[in-house]
Amino acid sequence: MSSWEKLAEPVARVVVDAAWEQAVTKCQVMGIDATGVRIMDSAHDRRAHIWVLLADRAQVFFRYSALHTRDMPKSWLDGFQDIVVADASSVYDDLFRPRYGATEAGGMAHCRRKYFFAMPTDARARPLSNSPTHSLP
Repeated sequence: MSSWEKLAEPVARVVVDAAWEQAVTKCQVMGIDATGVRIMDSAHDRRAHIWVLLADRAQVFFRYSALHTRDMPKSWLDGFQDIVVADASSVYDDLFRPRYGATEAGGMAHCRRKYFFAMPTDARARPLSNSPTHSLP
């Protein structure tokens, strides 16, 4: 991290924390997904996770975690009572239990991707290759 980034971090944190608080308390739909990333350091490589949270299609937040566990989304979305769009990963299950109270809305990206991969081998799907969603893997 450069010296100017170290100086800017406390101010940026205040802004990001305020935006996050507004998102969790005011937005109606929160999307969440995670992707694994390879962390390379001198001792050994390891896997970590970058989480993307999208509040009402207006604010995007990125979070980092060393582990891909249900504790991460629970800690970030504690108190969120509206709609959560997430894939079927078990790390999101606790968000939809009565204690947390969010409403589950499944994402279609993984489902759509399977159809996309099947199109070259299934003649019945070939007419879909001209559809507007064809370029969306």
